[in-house]
Amino acid sequence: MGGYRIQICFDSDKVVVNNARTKFSNLFPKIDTYMNFEAPNFNLLVGDFRTLIEAEKIQEKILGEFTISIIKKEIIHLPRVD
Repeated sequence: MGGYRIQICFDSDKVVVNNARTKFSNLFPKIDTYMNFEAPNFNLLVGDFRTLIEAEKIQEKILGEFTISIIKKEIIHLPRVD
């Protein structure tokens, strides 16, 4: 399904990205995280947002916690029901 994710970190050092993933998961435990590798960097993307508006709402909350916050169009999973 097409939707949006927010990239909050990228680095060539996987440890740096894993640390950001842990920090994000502690702050936002209900939002899934995804790490991928595109040479030369590991990328950390978060969320499974169906609309740009949903992504923008979370992006506002992320801005104070992480140095980058880029909304990207991605294939997403249906959000989990808690």
